[in-house]
Amino acid sequence: IGTSVTNTLVSMGQAGDRLTLQRAFAGATVHDMFNWLTVLCLLPIEIIFGAMQGDGGPLYWLTKVFADAAMENGSKGDDPLKDKSPTKIVTSPLAKVVISNNTYIINALSLGAPAAMLSTSVNESAGCMPLGVRRLDAAEDVGGERALLNRRLAERDCSRYYCVSKDLDKNFKKISETAYKEKLTKCSGYIAEADEDKCGDTCFLDAGKFYQDYLKEKHNIKGGFVEGAGDVGGGIITLIFALALLSGGLYGMCRILKVLFMTSARKIIIQATKMNDYVA
Repeated sequence: IGTSVTNTLVSMGQAGDRLTLQRAFAGATVHDMFNWLTVLCLLPIEIIFGAMQGDGGPLYWLTKVFADAAMENGSKGDDPLKDKSPTKIVTSPLAKVVISNNTYIINALSLGAPAAMLSTSVNESAGCMPLGVRRLDAAEDVGGERALLNRRLAERDCSRYYCVSKDLDKNFKKISETAYKEKLTKCSGYIAEADEDKCGDTCFLDAGKFYQDYLKEKHNIKGGFVEGAGDVGGGIITLIFALALLSGGLYGMCRILKVLFMTSARKIIIQATKMNDYVA
């Protein structure tokens, strides 16, 4: 679908010549129709097979084979292709000048927020508030009961806990190791072991607040000249800049190909058309 936009933009670059523009736009339209018809044919197949089989359709199976082969038969670990792309080596320094994203926030958001689960029992001796007692706020101290208020504020709310997957836990730690150690409290010793065993993965009492404070409310853009524009503004500026570079690059490539094929290469093509059909 992306190339259906860029080829039309490149064809508009031929506006200086009416005949060339007509041919370029016609070629872009043919390409667009091929892309759309391919999507209209393959996407329903993927959706139907995905609903029946649970994982995906033929395209998913095919790409999974290649992905598993590249990632050592699907085992999780270091990416064997990391830092081996020559294109990435060349473009990465320039890209960081424009924008630098916190990829760990993106990865964590893609995994979804951890779901809150209700505790069946809590360990009050460890500093947990009794179940059914609401945490008081400092603004509610209207009766002068300062000692009771301070005790309630010091107690930990253990009425809810969150099951965090290994992948999400790894991204939590990468986002901020300091906050990971100071803001996240493991469930062990605070709630019943039966509740903790329900998770299977890592269990935290305050993963929901951590997710809200350090993922949803924290800026994703951490560097580049668009950092000051915020996530939305920076994203829009980067998108416009990227489309301009892409369109300019494609237009330049088309101009180079035109020069090549309309000069010496044109003579070779003309000579080839005069040869025997099988030899040509």
